Amino acid sequence: MPEPLPADATGLTPAWLTTALSARHPGVRVASVDVLDATERTNHHLRLGLTYQVRAGAPDTLFCKLPPRDPAHRARVGAGGVGAREVHFYDEVAPSLSLRVPGCSFAAAWLAHRLHAAYTVIASFLSLVPPYNTEARRLFTSNFRARAMAAIDDLDSVGALREAGIG
Repeated sequence: MPEPLPADATGLTPAWLTTALSARHPGVRVASVDVLDATERTNHHLRLGLTYQVRAGAPDTLFCKLPPRDPAHRARVGAGGVGAREVHFYDEVAPSLSLRVPGCSFAAAWLAHRLHAAYTVIASFLSLVPPYNTEARRLFTSNFRARAMAAIDDLDSVGALREAGIG
């Protein structure tokens, strides 16, 4: 089962990055991680500087996208499956195109995103507070539930749970 995706920069430890990079760089051992730059856009973007105990061809710097730090923004982005679709593009589609695109260093990202969606989309649905008006609440709940379930279906999150041996 893949390591869970970190929720914030504190989860990007040398141990986590060693595991994440090891499929593409066998034998790599990250010694330290420095956040060189951080911005908040659709997601939380970080540029990381890495030093190694064993380099194994891994890069000096990485661009890292994490979920937005704001819980409401994270729920909206997660419900649409945007991050998972992007990982799917870079990991599955881009190699078949004659375009120069960056690689996805975390080989288990697609499965991890699908697993993440299985939990966070539902958790987002359960934690959102819909409008108090009864009809507005019904419409909000119905529409959000439909979008959330479409994202889970689109990402085949149930299949990801099976692949990971969870259910």
